[in-house]
Amino acid sequence: MIYVRGDPRDLWYRSLLDGTVRRIEATEGADLPTISPEGKQLAFVRRGSEESTVEVMSVDRGATTVIARSRAANSLEWLADGRILLTEGDGLRARLLEPGGGSSTDVPIQYCINPSVLPDHATLLCGGGGDKMARWSSLRDSLSGGNFRTIGADSSLVFGADFRLIDGKYLVWVSNGGDLLAATLDFAARRVGRPVRLVPGLGRGAYSGAGSYALSANGTLVYANGINEAVGHLVRTDGRTMDTLPVGREAFLNFAVSPNGRRLAAVVERFDGDELRIYDLQSGEHIVWIRRPVLRQPVWSATGDRLATSTPDSLFAGAPDATGSPELIFSSGMYFEGSSWLPDDRMVGTAWAGHHVMAAHLDRRPPAFDTLASFAAVGRLSPDGRWLAYDAADFRALWVEPVPRTGQRYAAGTGNYPQWLSPVEFVVISDKAQLDRITVDASVQPPRISRRSWFGAARFVGIAAGGFGLTPDGRVVYKQGSEIAPARYLRVIPDWVAQMKRAVAEANR
Repeated sequence: MIYVRGDPRDLWYRSLLDGTVRRIEATEGADLPTISPEGKQLAFVRRGSEESTVEVMSVDRGATTVIARSRAANSLEWLADGRILLTEGDGLRARLLEPGGGSSTDVPIQYCINPSVLPDHATLLCGGGGDKMARWSSLRDSLSGGNFRTIGADSSLVFGADFRLIDGKYLVWVSNGGDLLAATLDFAARRVGRPVRLVPGLGRGAYSGAGSYALSANGTLVYANGINEAVGHLVRTDGRTMDTLPVGREAFLNFAVSPNGRRLAAVVERFDGDELRIYDLQSGEHIVWIRRPVLRQPVWSATGDRLATSTPDSLFAGAPDATGSPELIFSSGMYFEGSSWLPDDRMVGTAWAGHHVMAAHLDRRPPAFDTLASFAAVGRLSPDGRWLAYDAADFRALWVEPVPRTGQRYAAGTGNYPQWLSPVEFVVISDKAQLDRITVDASVQPPRISRRSWFGAARFVGIAAGGFGLTPDGRVVYKQGSEIAPARYLRVIPDWVAQMKRAVAEANR
């Protein structure tokens, strides 16, 4: 077994036969290890500040060979046919690598977190991130993909993450509560049988939903119990003082503070999908505004009298105090997710299907769309409308553009989820949970982009495209998790797959 350990991170080897443990030399900064089908070679991603490398080496030690470079490595899997699958850019692009080096094959795919290649070598099994449900995505046709559903007349989606196919007939995955589940699978029909809970309380990643388990080719299960990192408090801080919002500990996915600072709209992950709650920040009481299998960033109107949220194919809006359901504003295949709602009734957001930052004119029926930036995500306009700050679509670069567009854009380093504090200053968070303030000085040409460190976000929990929020008085709201301690031991269950099959058969009699 190969695993990541330590700070700085490196790779370790442990034999499940005799308990031998050793550090693998020359793997500092390593992540995403994967072993070749015959068990003799190891591939991993070595993280760098600007660029990562994909490297291959012998499991028995030796020098590493760089076979690829990546700015946004997301997952790595050594396939049965000898190639290595690398996914990048928050699960939106795949690359097939040759372990001996040479050219790679780029494959655009539908959104896929925690991917595993199915036996046909043409389909990915997906589940995690913003879509914690069983999905499939084609490696041959970027337009092909869809959901798995349960068997029966009242068929529903299969919620969870980190799905694995066993012997072409069984599905194993981690529930949103952190339990290891299994069920039968009819892949041709995309149907999943009645699940059975087999292992409770796995460690579970916050955003990806990945569980602390692994299955060997001979049917052995290795796992570690741990905390569900998706569950945490929401805290409010200016970098000097901090208080906890009275909203309890939940699996918060996205949130936004109302313009008057009195209410909070938050998407909460449940066992059977998502719900958007509206909290009173004085009393802590809340109402459930809408439930759907997947909900995205809530967005308040400039006056706070309306609220919007989106699903993969629709945008909904309405009064936050209304007792009825919010209104369907539009449906489309662009997967539009709002980030800010301007006083002129334009909503700025990301069209994830094409990686554009767009402005939707919600005062028109149907809404009209203007493209503000391409190969872009999570863009926001400055309060005076003169500047657009946004992430590159792979979240590896940060840009500022003047509005209206001049064809010029200005690099602002790295950082994610820009949010404006004033007409000339915005905030971003780095992958080290450091909040920085970036200033745009337009008194010189080209504009001067300067940056200063603000504060570190202690126990920051990464979530979906919201990341963090700002209050009207300029404080930061973010999700704070529990202290995470490394697993002290692993549990090993030989012949677990046979036990799983018997339990699934019994549950589906």
